[in-house]
Amino acid sequence: MNTSIPTSDLGPILSEAGVQIVSSKYAIIGCFTIFIYDYFLTLDDEIKYIWKRPFSLVTFCYFINRYYAMCEFTLQVRTSLWHSMRRCKRYVPLQPFGEGIPFTIFPDLVIGLRVYALYGRNRFIGAALATYLAAELGVALWLYLVPSIHPVPLPGPSSVDQIPELHLCLAAASTNLSNLQSATFQFMQTIFDSIAFILIISKTAKDAFGPRRTGNIQALIARHGLLYYVVVFSANLTWALMILISPPGLKYSAAVPTIMMACLSVNKMTISLRSFSEREEERRKIADVAGIAHRRRRRSWIGTSNFEVGDEDSSYGSESNFELTSVFEIYSHQMKSNSTSSSNSTYVS
Repeated sequence: MNTSIPTSDLGPILSEAGVQIVSSKYAIIGCFTIFIYDYFLTLDDEIKYIWKRPFSLVTFCYFINRYYAMCEFTLQVRTSLWHSMRRCKRYVPLQPFGEGIPFTIFPDLVIGLRVYALYGRNRFIGAALATYLAAELGVALWLYLVPSIHPVPLPGPSSVDQIPELHLCLAAASTNLSNLQSATFQFMQTIFDSIAFILIISKTAKDAFGPRRTGNIQALIARHGLLYYVVVFSANLTWALMILISPPGLKYSAAVPTIMMACLSVNKMTISLRSFSEREEERRKIADVAGIAHRRRRRSWIGTSNFEVGDEDSSYGSESNFELTSVFEIYSHQMKSNSTSSSNSTYVS
């Protein structure tokens, strides 16, 4: 903290810092409100599609990105807004190691596994994504362990920390690092997001955006991949650029909103894919009852538990109007069966 600032200059500096801190607080509270609102909005689907299904790696990642995240974000809001600087110093290490790194790596793990499944469990792609995530994790641990971290300081004497309006508990990288070094983790994350997005779109763009768009699981992954990329890539890039060029009071203000949006986006993707898989299973059962010949679709890990997504996935919902055509086909088949049974009964009598 710089205590050599003349009193005449300290007022405008603190006034500007106050505006920056209030903006950061609003961003944190706003994103936390969205996170909680989304929780209540999707709770019914979560119970149906997550907790009533067999436990898997997807379930574990969902729990981390949903409930552990909720606890950490609640603590973040409470500590950032109301705790003293003394308590903030004790809490600061928890931000990168309890929030920043887990809520970056676990969503990445979910996205990486979906890409791995989408490419038929291609070992090269799986190994490449795993190696990149390991390198990203190593860089993050080095940034926050070796040079150490500290709370974002306020200008002026130590008494400034006692002003509640100027208090915001955010972790900052060591001053021994350059801005570019401090932003390495965030830039690596934007690269991972871009690689995953390119891999997803190159595999699914034809199903989702081509002239003969389909309603299969690949198309759903493409749409969710685009949404996830727009939200998370933009947030991480903003975070990285703010570390590079923003004033000290704003450098890390995008950190908490970014990880909140990453967790929210990947959770919605998981529930949506599980819901799609459930509907596919129900349609298959209806078709079985009606006696309609069809190819059996393997339960895909993308939406359920295995690591398989292949061409067989398009055997259901291959057209955008699947529900109408399927229902019509099923009932037409039933009417034809009933008509045949009635004519046979008349002939026998």
